[in-house]
Formats: sequence, structure tokens, C-alpha cells
Amino acid sequence: MSRNRIEPLPEIPEAEPTLDNIADPSVSAALALDQPSPAANLQDTQVMLDSQVREQEQSLQELQQRQRLIEQKQADALREDELAQRQRLQNLFTQVEQQMNALRVLQEQQEQVLQVLSIQEKVAEQEKQLRAFNEYQNAFLRTMQSPLQAHSTGVSTLQANQQYLLSTLGSLNMGPRPVPIKGGLLDYSIPSGSVPAIAERAAQARIQDEAGSKTARFTNQPPRLGGLRPYPNQDPDQDAKMMRKAMKGLGTNEKMLLTIVGSRTNHQRILTAQAYCTNYKRDLYKDVKSETSGNFRNLLLALLMPPERFLALAVNQAIKGLGTDDASLMETLCPRTNEEMVLMKQEYQTMFGRDMVGDIKSDTSGSYQKLLMSLAASDRDESNHVDLDLAKDDALRLYNAGEEKVGTDEGVFIEVLTQRNFAQLRATFEAYSKLDDYDIEKSIARETSGKFKKALLLIVKAARSQPDLFAELLHQAMKGAGARHGSLIRVVVSRSEIDIKDISKAFASKYKHTLEQVVRSETSGDYRKLLMELLYCEQGFDPEIEAKRMFKAMKGWGAQKSTLNKIISGRNASQRQLIRETYDSMYKRVLTKDLQSELKGHHKDLVLALMMPKAEFVAREVRHAIEGLGTDDSALIEIICSRSATEMEELKEAYSELFSRDLLADVKADTSGDYQRLLSALVQAERDDLEPIDDAKAMDEAARLYAAGEGKLGTDEATFIEVLTTHSWGQLQAIFEQYDKVCDYDIAKSIKRETSSNFKKALLTVVKVVKDPCEYYADRLEKAMKGLGTNERQLTRVVVTREEVDLKEINDAFFQKYKRSLDMAIHAETSRHYRQLLQRIFDHARRTVGQRPVRPGGVHVVSSHSMVQTIPAPRGEMSRKLLMQARGQDGGGADKGYLTLGTDGDGARNRKDSTAQGYVQIGESPL
Repeated sequence: MSRNRIEPLPEIPEAEPTLDNIADPSVSAALALDQPSPAANLQDTQVMLDSQVREQEQSLQELQQRQRLIEQKQADALREDELAQRQRLQNLFTQVEQQMNALRVLQEQQEQVLQVLSIQEKVAEQEKQLRAFNEYQNAFLRTMQSPLQAHSTGVSTLQANQQYLLSTLGSLNMGPRPVPIKGGLLDYSIPSGSVPAIAERAAQARIQDEAGSKTARFTNQPPRLGGLRPYPNQDPDQDAKMMRKAMKGLGTNEKMLLTIVGSRTNHQRILTAQAYCTNYKRDLYKDVKSETSGNFRNLLLALLMPPERFLALAVNQAIKGLGTDDASLMETLCPRTNEEMVLMKQEYQTMFGRDMVGDIKSDTSGSYQKLLMSLAASDRDESNHVDLDLAKDDALRLYNAGEEKVGTDEGVFIEVLTQRNFAQLRATFEAYSKLDDYDIEKSIARETSGKFKKALLLIVKAARSQPDLFAELLHQAMKGAGARHGSLIRVVVSRSEIDIKDISKAFASKYKHTLEQVVRSETSGDYRKLLMELLYCEQGFDPEIEAKRMFKAMKGWGAQKSTLNKIISGRNASQRQLIRETYDSMYKRVLTKDLQSELKGHHKDLVLALMMPKAEFVAREVRHAIEGLGTDDSALIEIICSRSATEMEELKEAYSELFSRDLLADVKADTSGDYQRLLSALVQAERDDLEPIDDAKAMDEAARLYAAGEGKLGTDEATFIEVLTTHSWGQLQAIFEQYDKVCDYDIAKSIKRETSSNFKKALLTVVKVVKDPCEYYADRLEKAMKGLGTNERQLTRVVVTREEVDLKEINDAFFQKYKRSLDMAIHAETSRHYRQLLQRIFDHARRTVGQRPVRPGGVHVVSSHSMVQTIPAPRGEMSRKLLMQARGQDGGGADKGYLTLGTDGDGARNRKDSTAQGYVQIGESPL
């Protein structure tokens, strides 16, 4: 059974499917047995796919839901952002509108402030004139007290004689019928409306007009440029505190002392001294004397005294001790007014307990003594009245007392030269020159000698021109080896608030060097700095410092243009010239060339224009207008038609020196016709700048203009040229006013109707400059900045030529006419440093208002009154009203009299009385 038992087969290991056995059928069969069926696989796959699809659909729904939530959030956020942006924009618009409203309010306030400032300036000027008027009235009353007493005595005698005559006639039954009696006197006057009275008044008017025209050259003196002006908003307590601090402790701060003392007027210094005494119980004079030394101390002490005390001390120092300083004594006494002399004598008595006249008399002798005694008696007539007959008589008396006889009658010279007013003396000197081969100075030099001669010559020079006299005294004080510091201090201190600028101008004209240059070369240290303060009448100016600042501003890479603007705009033309000279001398360079290389564009042009003399700048502008192809007629007309005769002569001289050409020939070569003839007449400078107003002549000339234009077919251009180029500005204004009465049109409309082209423009320019120069230049500035682009050359020319004349008034006229400030116009039409310099110039002009001489052109009313003073000529409609009032045609008349200001031009106060400089003389009615 064992043999029949079947043994089990050994197990064959199942082969794993590999790449090696996959082809083996047995392996493949085994694999087939293990795999499920295709149907089952498909079913499982479908189930799995369905499950996946459901999961994906669920995921997709979740994603869609999430997407919707995100979109919703984004939409909400966008809506919120849009609302926030709209709110912010609305707030921004509101803020912009508020700022615009605030800006408009600010502009209105600015305009109101400018108007208020203008009104305040006018009020201040009126107050100044009223104060001058009050001072004049007091002086006039003192002067006329003796004549009034004599007149009263004469009236009393006349009344007594008339009463006696009436009683005598009554006893003879020959008395007149009872008639009204005025003031106790019979009324013999002709009724005011009768023909004889009118004829008599007209005759008197003609006589007075003739007398005024004959004497105008003696009474009309150039207007004074003045000197040191009150420091604005001075605080005496603060000044006293600073001076105490400067002298307290070890050492002295001299710079602080000279800064304060040199920039205050004498009255302000006295207020400071009083505050010093009150606050610190100390004497400022004694403290300064103990803390300083040398000439600096002497100058400081002189400035701290009242003028009369300083002059009284000068007299005492001249006569005390052994010998007499006759030069100082003569310089102190001879040029003084009656008022100054009286105050000097009173102060001398107070200081020294002696009579000044007695001391002078005991220290002098002979004719020299008699002359000084007569001066000290204060008997000089200080009116401005000129009697031509008296001048001829005095001239003949002087001739008979000197040249005509053997020996000299010194008494006649003393009487005439110490009792006549300076205007009368000028007329006498002219009459004398017609009698003799010598003028009065040569005759005095021939007929007298020694100290008497020197004193007489001093009086003659004072009568002719006080600035020239003091310029000569300063020259004598500093010429040769060593300076006479006493004389230098005396002149500078006594004239620092009166006419030191005029003296400086006269010095430069007479000696070809500026006074500042000579003083700088003859003095040193703080003494020189304080003198510079007084000569320049401005605080803190030193040309060496300014030259150093300009050199530093141009040193290295790039120029400091703002610094240059600050220096240039803060100084006047004469100071810039001194800076230029100092710069060239210090650095051996040419300042204008350095500026030209460091600057560019319109800023460079403006800076160079400001740094050259005005006549040179204007000459260059004329040359630019006529050279090359074509002519800049607008610039040529502006320059030539607005110049006075004096300015035209300066222009021709500068043109010839610069270009070696004749201005008249060049103008003729570049123009033609009536336009050429008009400009040629203006260039020939035939205008009489000193011509006084003559109403009768004005009426005749107005009639000639009417007959040459409106009164005929065609136009007589030659008459227009002659009238408009030969008369003074004041006379032309009177002619234009008379023209309004004889024609339906004013002169400007007639010129527009009767002429054309450049000839018309030139004539209208003359008319506009005569009527209102400020409005004319305001129009020129508007045209320069109007429309697309800016005419920078024209803008620069107006600013440079008018900056020291009437730039502030032009600014006001611009605002009045165009209802916007000139600052805003310049800011809108210019840029960068050119704009900055222009605005600085206007700022400086506003700060220095009232310190500039008035330009030619204005009303000049010749007065028959013996004492007159001028006021700045008004412009436009105001000038018409003032002229009418001065003639008694505007509610004034002879009954009310006329405003009369100041005293004689050679007195202690400033006086301006030149027609050529545009001032008005108003006195009693000439009718």
C-alpha cells in the first residue's frame, strides 16, 4: 500500500511577475486568476469617480461661496473708499475755498493798509508843514513887530489929522456929507466892482509879475537835500540803556556809542541824555567824556550838546586865553541867522556868566571888531524879498565907498553886508558887477585887508551859496599836512541836520573828490566811522565793509546773488559809486566786470544799471535805442521827452564821453520830419528850468497853441514844438490849464486830433510828464508787464531812473489806477533774483520816502510876499486846485490870504524854493 500511495507533489513557489518572467504563460495565467473582472473594476472606478465629482462639486460650491464673500467685501471696501475719497475731496475743496476767501480778505486788508499808510504819510507831511507854518508865523511876528508899531503910530497920526481936517471943514461949512467910516478913517476906496478898481488891480498884478520874474533868479535857490533825519520810533530809555551798557565796566564799546549817537538827531540825543540822567542818576556828557578820548570824544561831546551851546562854546574857545582863533570865530559868527545868534548869546551868558558881545569886543579891534559887533546885533533882514532899486543903490554905495575913492569907507560895507537878506545881497552883487570891472569879491580883496577882508568874503560866500561856503571850509580844514579837526567837527556837527548832503554835493563838484573820500583819508578809527555816519546820514554804512561783502559774495564757485541784492538795494546811487571805487581800489579789480562775469540774464542787466552813474546808464539806453537797424522810438521818446534842461546837458556830456559821438547828430540821423525837429529841440536843452509862472504869458501861449491847431486848417507843428520845448514845467502846466479855457478839448485831445505817429506820441509824453509824471511812469510800468512776456529792459529803465526821485509815488499811482499793487505785478511777471532785487528796491523806496529831492515839474506860484517857502509840487487834479486857490479863484482870494511856510533859505531850517526842482511858492495873493 505503501507502493500504491501517491506522494504529494512538492510546492512550486509562485513566481513574482518581473520583467524577466512576465512573458511566461504560467505567470500570466496566475496573474489573470488574481485580477478582478473588468466589470467590477469599472463599477468601482465609477463609484470612485462619482465620489470625487461630488467632492469637487462641493469644493467648487465652497469656492464660489468664498468668492462671492470676497467680492462682496471688495465691493463694500471700494464703496467705503469712494465715499472717503469724495469726503476728502469735498473737504479739500472747502479748504481751498476758505483759503481763497482768506487770501481775498488778506488782499483787501493789504490794500486797506496801503491806503492807510498813504493817508498817514500825507497826514504826517501836513503836520510837518503846519509845524513849519507855526514856526514861520512866530518868526514873522517877531520880524514885523517893529514895522507894525511904526504903522500903528502912522495910522494914529493920520486919524488925528483927518479928525482935525473934518473939524476945520465943518467950521467953514465945507465938510462932506456923513459917510460910513472904516476904523475911524474916511472910506475913499473906489467900489470893488468899478472899472477903475479892476484896472488898478490888473496893473498891480502886472507890476508884481514883472517884479517876480526879475527877482526870481535871486530868490530861487536849489532845494536842499537836507541831512540827518529823525530815527524812526526812537526809544530814549532803550538808547540810554544801551549807552550805559557800552560804558559800564572795563573798556568801552565805542561801536555802540557811535551807532546810537550818529543815527539820532540832536533832539533825540537830548531826550536820550535826559532818560540817562533820570534812569541812572548820572550825567551822560560826563560819562562819555571820561570813557572816550581824542577827536572821537570831541565829536561825541559836540553831538550831545544843543546847537546853541555848541556854538557858544566854539566862540568861547576861539577868544579865551592868549591870542584869538580868528578863523574859528569868523566861521562861527558870519554864516549864522538872527535866531541862532540870539540863542548863542543867551547860552553864552548861561554857561560863562558873561556877555558874549562884550567878550568879542574886548578881544578884537578896528573894522573887524565893528563887523563882528554888527553881526552879533542880529539886525539882518531875514525875509526873501528883493528890491531891485535898493540893490542898485547899495551897489553904487559900495562902489563909491571902495573903488571910486581913495581909501575905503568900511562902514558902508559893514552896513550892507550885515543888514540885507541874502537874496537882496545876491541882487546887489549882480548890480555891482555892472558898475565895475571887478566883482564884489575882487573889490573887497583890493580895498580891504587882514581879518576884516576875510570876514567880509565869508559873508559874501554865505550869501551866494551856503553849501559852497561850507564845502570850502571843509576843504581848508583838511588840505595840507594835518587836518584842522576843530573846524571839521564844527562844520559837520552844525550842518548835519540842515544841508550836509548839499555840502557834500558841492564839495564833489568843486574839488573833483567826494567829501567822504577826503574825510576817510584824513581821519581814522572810530572818529572816522562817526563822521561817516553823519555824512551819509544813514546808519551803518561803510564802503570798505560793503566792498568786502561784495567781494566775498563773488568769491569761489557761484555768486551769492541774494547778498549782492541786499547790498545794492539798500544803498543810494552815490553810495554805490563809492562802493565801486573802494572795491576797485582795494582789490585792483573792476567791480562791474566781476559782476558781469558772475551774473546773467535780466538780473545782471539790473545790477550793472544800478552800479553805474545815472547819466551813463541813460546815455547807454539812448545809444541802444538808436544804434543798429531800426529805432526803439518808445524808449527814445520816454528818455528825451521827460528830461529837464539840466538833465539833458548831463546826458549829452555822458553820451559824448562814452561813445565819442554827438547825441544831437545821432538823433537827427535816426529820425525825420516834425518828430526829428521836436527831439532835436529837446536835446538842445533850450528849456528854461527856472522860469516862473506868468499867467498873462500862459494865456498868450495857450492862444498860440489853439491858433496853431484847432483854430486853423492843418497844424502849425513848429508852434507846438517851440512852446513845449522852451518853457519850464510849471509854466507849461499853467499854459495847459489856460488852454482848457479857450478850447473845447484839453491839450492832450487836441494833440491827438491834430498830429500823428511818433510826433504825436512825443508831444503827448511831454504833456503827461508835465501834468502827472508819476502816472506817466506807472503807465510805462504797466505796458512793460502787460500781455504775453515782459519788457524787462523798459521795466529796468523806469526803476533805475526813478528809484531816488519818485518811485514810491509811482507805486501809489500804479495802485490807484490799476487797482493792484506793483509788488504783485512784479511778482507775477518776473522771477528769481531779478524779481527779488526789484522788490527790494521798491521796499527801500518806501522806507526812504521824504528823503529824496523832488523831480522837476510842478506848480510854481510866484509870491509878492516878502517871506516865502516852497512845498512839493502836487500832481494831477490836486495841482489844478492848488494853483486856482493860489490865484484866489477857488474860494480863497485876497481876503483869506495864502499859506506861507518857513523862513529865508539861508536860515537854520531846510528850505526848498527852486522852480526847476518842482516846488510851489505860495504867499499873499499877487492881486
